[in-house]
Amino acid sequence: MDLLTENSASAELLGAVQKMRQTEKTRMGRDYASAHEAWARLTELNEQAKKEAKSADELLKDLWGAVKERNEDEIHVELRQLGNAMIGVCMTYALMAAEAHRAAEEL
Repeated sequence: MDLLTENSASAELLGAVQKMRQTEKTRMGRDYASAHEAWARLTELNEQAKKEAKSADELLKDLWGAVKERNEDEIHVELRQLGNAMIGVCMTYALMAAEAHRAAEEL
């Protein structure tokens, strides 16, 4: 057993990626037509994740400002926003993983 399947959180994530793979295939309505098409989709998702991560970096800076100012209310706001932003980053990378696996099967 590898590290990804040793704990339940990883197993749940792998299960979600498997479901995403099927959902995306259904949404697309067909297999990938070429490696170029798969590359374009993966590149699009990678760029999206990078943008989301950059936004999360800004939230992290804002959090540090709130920590330095000892502004407890702002700390909680920034933590919630950062948590939500990172979920978005994770979801985009999970979708990218699903699409890469799907393309590997279809091409």
